[in-house]
Amino acid sequence: MLNRISIDPNICHGQACIAGTRIPVYIILNLLTAGETPENILKAYPHLTNEDIQACITPPPPPSQTPANSSPLLRIPRPPASVPHCLLDQNRSQRP
Repeated sequence: MLNRISIDPNICHGQACIAGTRIPVYIILNLLTAGETPENILKAYPHLTNEDIQACITPPPPPSQTPANSSPLLRIPRPPASVPHCLLDQNRSQRP
């Protein structure tokens, strides 16, 4: 199922899409949430398959727990321990 979903920064701004198309997964999910049936979606997008729709609703596997496989984009830097939390809160409230 995972090979039916692709993420490419050069296609649809890096949104998860059905492989080989420019149809973002969120479009299919929105249609299903709005009450469309898979059959109606397949009629509207005849080049898709039922397996493509199933891949959209199948949750991705959990990310690996090893740092070597984790994405640097998902890491949120923490402030140094030497910075008091009260200073962090003051800085946030002063931002425009």
